[in-house]
Amino acid sequence: MRSRRVRILHDGQEFYLLDTGHGARSRVLTLIRKHDGNEDTTAPRLATDLGECVAIASWRQGEIAVEAGFESLRDPFAKICERYLEEFRIGKQRSREVEHFILTVDRQPLFTLAKPHPSGLSVLVFSDRAIAKRIAADRVGIESRPIEIEECGDLADFLTARFAEGYAGAMLDDRDPIFFMQEENGQPRFLKIAPDPESGDMEHYLLGEGSHWSLYEGAESITIDLDPDDQDTLMIERLGEIPFLGFYEGVRFLAPRVRSTPDGLVLVHCEDESDSAPVCPIFHDHEHAEEFVAEHVLEPNDLVPIDDLMQFVSQVSAAGRAVRIEPGNHRARSAVLWQSGDSILLDSFSGMWRSRDGVVFTRDTD
Repeated sequence: MRSRRVRILHDGQEFYLLDTGHGARSRVLTLIRKHDGNEDTTAPRLATDLGECVAIASWRQGEIAVEAGFESLRDPFAKICERYLEEFRIGKQRSREVEHFILTVDRQPLFTLAKPHPSGLSVLVFSDRAIAKRIAADRVGIESRPIEIEECGDLADFLTARFAEGYAGAMLDDRDPIFFMQEENGQPRFLKIAPDPESGDMEHYLLGEGSHWSLYEGAESITIDLDPDDQDTLMIERLGEIPFLGFYEGVRFLAPRVRSTPDGLVLVHCEDESDSAPVCPIFHDHEHAEEFVAEHVLEPNDLVPIDDLMQFVSQVSAAGRAVRIEPGNHRARSAVLWQSGDSILLDSFSGMWRSRDGVVFTRDTD
């Protein structure tokens, strides 16, 4: 998670709240103040771009610690943390022209795995409570806990917090993608692609004040700047520490086979890979496998179950290629396999996994 700093004025003094946590499991908030050079304190000192500061108090998963000499700040600091975390969760309650809504489970925003954001999670936001209610009803049975519909605060502030957490983007009304961008000064911007209400042509819109979208003419310089490590960390937290989404012990894979080659292996170039070397695709999703075969206009073939994954990966490795699980699918559902000695290694969003039988995968610690 990206670090954040918020300026706070309290009792005529200037403080800063640092949010340096890297994920929900290790969230840390620290209250700091510029060191005036004369005060006598045992509080830890920090070198920052503001100059030398003293760390007065800290919040760690609800536990508050205050340095000696600053006990009077305990209660104000607790309230500051409570307000900050709530605003981080749903956005600041600023004056806004347009209402937006979010779905939450246990006070965490719901997300989807969306094609426009293949590298990470896409947070769900809605322009209408009725749409949010319909999507919530569709997810009943998928989510194991009750889904709440909450009104979002300032949409830009809400999305800025999701940008800091490592979300890859957002989906508005489960239909229009919102891309997280960054200006030259480092500030995040939010670009929506949606049809024009009158012409129906796809247009680009920038999010501005009042949660209002305005047509983007392309004059401003903005670029995508997403941290892949933050995205993977967030996926592990929200999806679980698993080899890939859809994995179960002994999962059966399907492989396209062609009759025109002796080994029947299919090798393809994947558009989502920076490496142009072809890979051997396999699938755990039959529907996606059929779509992939049709999209790549492969030769007449059959989708054949892989009975021995160890042998299959060994065969592909001997040909100097890697096996790609679900190429073209979302990163959370995908992975790369190759042979390593008497094992096979799997590289996915959650790190490296090893199997010595092609059935059970465990986190690789070698």
